[in-house]
Formats: sequence, C-alpha cells, structure tokens
Amino acid sequence: MPQRKTAKRAKSKKSVRNTRSKRTGKQDVLGLVAKIEGEFLHVPSRLVALCRQEQNTVKNRHDKLKTSLKTLHTKQSNLQKKLKALSSKKKSSQNTKQINIVKKALTQTNILIKNMTKVSVELNKISTALANKQAKFIALGKQLLQLEKQLKNKKMAKPAKARKKSAAPKRAKARKNIPVSSSSGDSITPTIYDYNASGSSVNETENS
Repeated sequence: MPQRKTAKRAKSKKSVRNTRSKRTGKQDVLGLVAKIEGEFLHVPSRLVALCRQEQNTVKNRHDKLKTSLKTLHTKQSNLQKKLKALSSKKKSSQNTKQINIVKKALTQTNILIKNMTKVSVELNKISTALANKQAKFIALGKQLLQLEKQLKNKKMAKPAKARKKSAAPKRAKARKNIPVSSSSGDSITPTIYDYNASGSSVNETENS
C-alpha cells in the first residue's frame, strides 16, 4: 500500500510538472511571436532611417567631389591659358621644358576630372536609388500600420447574431368528402376544415 501511494504521488507530481512546462512553453512561444511581430512592424521605419543616413553620407561625398571638380576645372583653365602663352613665345630649350611640364600637368588634370565626373554620376545614381527605396519603405510602413488598425477594429467589433428563419405554418391536407349513412338511411356529408397561412379555419363543405 505505501508503495502504491508513493507511486501515485510521483505520477501526480510528474503530470503537474509536465502541465507547467507546457504552459511555460506556450507562453514563451507567444512572447517570441509578439516580439518578432513588433520588430516586423518597425522594419520599414528602420529601413527608412538607414536609407536616410546613407543618403546623407552620399550627399556629403558628392558635395566634396563637386568642390574638388570646381578646383580642378579652374586649374585646367589656368593650365590651358599658360600653355597658350608659352606656345606663342619663341622656341627655346627652357620654353620647351616649361611647355612639356604644363602639358603633363594638364593631362593629369584632365584624367582626374574624367574620373571624378564618373564618380559623380555614380553617386547621383546611388542617391536616386536610395530616395526611391526610402519612398517605398515609407509607403510600406503606412500600409502595415493601416492593416494593424483594421485588424484591431475587426477584433473589437462584436459579430452580429444570425436571425433564425421563422418556419412557415403547414397547411392541412384537403380530404375527400366521404358520405356517411345515418340511422335513418339518409347520407350526410361531414364538414371538412382547412387551415390557411394565418391559422384560421375555412369551412369548405357544409352539412347537407
């Protein structure tokens, strides 16, 4: 007997532990789902912030590049003027050396301007793509919030109770008039009643 009681207690304790573990497991899953759902709803706003941050970085790079290009274009113009002035002078060894130095500097400046212009075009493309992505994520965030509101309103609204259809009253089947002979030998036709939809009786055949 004591062994049976001990076994029963152990079994009951085990079942309680299993029930508690199942409940805590369900609560953990629900908590995890709620956490992921909250993070999912905030994903568009985070992406918008990321695009905005990257756009500011690209803008700063582009502004610096514009300043550098402006400086290089000024240098290019000055070198071209200098080369023109040197070319108009009489040829000499010193003059030729100066012309070669100016030509080399002008070539390097032209290459720099070409490369920087390419980078500027690429930065413009990146900036446009980021602006489009940002607008897309803003619209997505608005749609998610709208959907969340609709679902909440749907949960709060009480479902309308379905009305039961009223059953139509059954009509009594018409019977045939069967003559009944009386004790005197005369035939008597019984009175048959039919019930209409309102429930009132209609006397179809009167006693003859």
